Amino acid sequence: MTTLLVFMATCFILGFGGGLVIGIRAIPERLRPATLLWLSAFYVGLAVFLFREGDPALQGEAARRMDLPERLLPALSLPTSREGDFIYRQGNDYVYASFERGTCMSEHRTHDLDDLLYRVFKDRAWTRTYMDLMRQDLSPEDHAARLAEGQLALLEKAEPRWAARLRAGE
Repeated sequence: MTTLLVFMATCFILGFGGGLVIGIRAIPERLRPATLLWLSAFYVGLAVFLFREGDPALQGEAARRMDLPERLLPALSLPTSREGDFIYRQGNDYVYASFERGTCMSEHRTHDLDDLLYRVFKDRAWTRTYMDLMRQDLSPEDHAARLAEGQLALLEKAEPRWAARLRAGE
């Protein structure tokens, strides 16, 4: 939270300073106060948006609660290779896509950041539980039951709302 406040203050100062420079050179005297206010508000809004959109802590905090190494999280970038999972923006949508050998195997689009994170961590919880169960000799029924229990337990650690969504069948 402190980082966000410092970021917002910095953007406010930059907006105010930029507004002053622009105002002195290009804006008539009677419009300068409104221009300064507008630019400062714009930059504070931009700061909040950029902090929220680009903050890897949105993923990192949930990953730490699940004891999930961050290297197992999808890349926050456009697909840059033929393999892997990526999160990126396309227009107004968040896109969570998985690629294998250059082919998109799955893609989920949403406007809601929480929905995107739910999908990512639901997948990661399933994968982590599956990998933990690989070394155990279980019947198919036991394997499926433990897989569901493990996925739910990991999602509960990451975010209880996501575990409730999984229980509800979403």
